[in-house]
Amino acid sequence: MSSKIEVSQKAQKSLIEKALTKGEPGQLDRDDVLDIIFWFRLSLGLFIGTTAGVLGLTGFPVIGAFGVLLFGCTWLYYSRYLEIDEQDFNEQELLMEGTGNAVGMFMLSWILVYSFKWKK
Repeated sequence: MSSKIEVSQKAQKSLIEKALTKGEPGQLDRDDVLDIIFWFRLSLGLFIGTTAGVLGLTGFPVIGAFGVLLFGCTWLYYSRYLEIDEQDFNEQELLMEGTGNAVGMFMLSWILVYSFKWKK
């Protein structure tokens, strides 16, 4: 009976556990992958925006670097870490999932942190 309990607990991994598990694409369904990419990009936008604000960085180079980091880190995460087969998805789906929200989070966190830290 205890083996059935262990199997059911393993089958019901949370989304965070799935996101942190390296190279098990069989455990991820289509919606899980898109949710993980969405939250990864949102977290990345918050982190990069906060970092840029704390460091006092301004201008277009920061936005350009954010774009490169956003798409580069996300691609590395889902292709190398999660080992997702890109052919299972629409060409634009993995590229654009959560991008607008991540840009908004980046801009909001960058502006707020920069304003509170550097503007007096």
